[in-house]
Amino acid sequence: MNETEMAVIGCMIQTTAQGEILEEVSAEDFTDPELSALFQKLANMWGRYGRLDAVMVSGLPERELVLACVNAPIAYSAYLSYCRTVRNRAIVAKVQGIGLALATSDLTTETAMQLNEQLAAVLSGRKTLKSETAMQGMIGFIRRQTGKAPEYIKTGFSRLDKFTKFSAGDMVIIGARPSNGKTAMSLQIALHMAKQGKRVVFYSLETSAEKINDRAITCFYDLEFDDVKNCKSGFPAEDMDPDTFAMLPFEVVEAAGRTVQWMKTDAVRRKADVVMVDYLGLVRDRGSSRYEIVTQISQDLHEAAQETKMLFVVLCQLNRQSNGLPNMQDLRESGQIEQDADCILLLHYEDRKTGDFVVRVAKNKEGRVGDLPFLFRAANQNFLEVEYAHND
Repeated sequence: MNETEMAVIGCMIQTTAQGEILEEVSAEDFTDPELSALFQKLANMWGRYGRLDAVMVSGLPERELVLACVNAPIAYSAYLSYCRTVRNRAIVAKVQGIGLALATSDLTTETAMQLNEQLAAVLSGRKTLKSETAMQGMIGFIRRQTGKAPEYIKTGFSRLDKFTKFSAGDMVIIGARPSNGKTAMSLQIALHMAKQGKRVVFYSLETSAEKINDRAITCFYDLEFDDVKNCKSGFPAEDMDPDTFAMLPFEVVEAAGRTVQWMKTDAVRRKADVVMVDYLGLVRDRGSSRYEIVTQISQDLHEAAQETKMLFVVLCQLNRQSNGLPNMQDLRESGQIEQDADCILLLHYEDRKTGDFVVRVAKNKEGRVGDLPFLFRAANQNFLEVEYAHND
């Protein structure tokens, strides 16, 4: 049996890196049919239960094969190296198969072009390549224009929704200086999206799930946050139904130290429509410099949104040194964030005493840019839109 493929399965069972392993390889990358079938079973179990360990797999019919993989000489910290070796061998095998077909078949020009596209897809790491001729583009355009209007994902703020058009597959950045409302704004938007029926998964890389839910419930029921923190809110009041919040398709996941690949795989398992990441600077990745790491994280988040067709809302800290209304140059550590984002919202506290707040739509591929006045009620952890003189 292939020792590297056995090592991947051993790491899948004995480490907590299942999400990253599943992002790197799939059952079709295995050359051994038995190992391929076992890996698929393990992937299905992880997708069902969100975890995997030796006890869970001990009852599988392939028990002897499981033991052989677990007992193989493995350096568990090298799981990524094992995965990439398996994947690279699979790519080479697919390329050789396509090359053989090109060399030996009685090809038509059309078949040769199809095989060439398959080759490009394999080498680029993509399952398929999509292209459209001008005719196909026009047919698609007519179909879209004569059909139903697209269902954009609403933020819950009517004026902001007139500016922005959030769609599945978008990457939205919410940026602010530390302690300037990023999490509060994202939670209020998340709750509104959940009320629309969107399944929202909030990945917290800094704060416990309990504290995030305390803030979310405070916002949802307009409670006093100090009372909540001191367990004096008296909840639930007579006019507050706990089930209203409890039934929302909203989930908080503690993700400290996790990678984009792990969150992507976990979000797919949870069947998320919207992914919230709080916040980009705490996502784990590799690189020789902080600039290189943040650049890679931004690219990975953008690709994850496009590949999964989920809306990714990513929080990002702005530079502390700058004053006044922020701009995109204040995004910390990498200009790649500005390039990858479909929309960038920058938050600014105008006056902490009055709660005057500005949401700057700094980048918007699908609409307008501009500054919108808000009121932040910190005591209740929620935002209100403020009327202003400009025409909508």
